[in-house]
Amino acid sequence: LDWNAFGLLAAAVFVIFADQNLMAPNLTMIAHDFGFSDRERDSKLGGQISVAFFLLGLPACLIIGALTDVVQRKRLLVCTILLGQGPCLLTLFVTQYWELFVLRTL
Repeated sequence: LDWNAFGLLAAAVFVIFADQNLMAPNLTMIAHDFGFSDRERDSKLGGQISVAFFLLGLPACLIIGALTDVVQRKRLLVCTILLGQGPCLLTLFVTQYWELFVLRTL
């Protein structure tokens, strides 16, 4: 067992799953920052972003699945983690809803 590889993989899985639930307990505060009403909060933050994430995620999963036969899996894993977590990190600098929408969709 390669403990370094195991540790990196465990850290990657932690980061991937940690960001999925960061918005849920903070939707009201995010809505206040954007000046949303309760209805807009539920519609935009609770609905539109989630739907867009899954609509983009489905074809992405199919493409990544096909790439596992062509590209070295370690390299593909690193690229998908960077592609998935890079936009998540950039949400720190969001000032408008459309920016949050685009970055959370990615």
